[in-house]
Amino acid sequence: LQVAISCLIGTFGGTTVAMISLGQHPGWMGNLGSPVAFAMGFWMIFLCPGDIFYKMITRNRTVELLLGYINTLSCGHAITSWGQDQAVFKAFHLKSGGSPIGMSGPLAIWCGTIAGCGGGIVANALSASGKTPEWIFGTPVVLKGPSITVKTAFLTSCIYYLIRNPHGWFTYGTDAFMTHDQARTIIWLIWVVVLTLHEILKITDPTLPLTNLIGKVCLCEAKIGLETRKIFPWLNGEEK
Repeated sequence: LQVAISCLIGTFGGTTVAMISLGQHPGWMGNLGSPVAFAMGFWMIFLCPGDIFYKMITRNRTVELLLGYINTLSCGHAITSWGQDQAVFKAFHLKSGGSPIGMSGPLAIWCGTIAGCGGGIVANALSASGKTPEWIFGTPVVLKGPSITVKTAFLTSCIYYLIRNPHGWFTYGTDAFMTHDQARTIIWLIWVVVLTLHEILKITDPTLPLTNLIGKVCLCEAKIGLETRKIFPWLNGEEK
């Protein structure tokens, strides 16, 4: 049961947090397809006689890579349809009564980001990833040094918002460059490129050049650590 709940957190945690942010029930609870697919996947990995599927995935690099590309479809779909589109188009109660939240760009980007990577973050925070027998709440390792998944989810959520401009904040208008479906395809292709660069071309962090550029433009340090404490000794409790 603990393993099943851990897998539920990792699988549906991101979209669940996104929907909680919008005050709505998680979409996977409202249909039969998602629970059935989860149950089938759980049985194939943990309960199949001879561990056939588990061995096939872990011992065959081609199968593992193929499933990785299939997972990019899930990531792109989560960021767009399950995350940002829900915040912009389907959270009707946020728009009622003149609520400004329904027109919030940051909320849309947040929902897209957390829907794409939130399951891993929540599982990591609860130590529910299977590395320890007990759940212990702590700082997620993937946030101490943001993982490729976290950074890609955030960057693609921002790109999706800029492409679509759903609230019309920018002068080029809503969906001015391409259709809704084309914008979602672009996000999926970005995930495919990142996976290819990382897994096939062995580039450790394909997002690093872009994140470094953003850091320089925003004058933001990658990490606030020892060097910063030397500059600002009051961070260590010393006098200013």
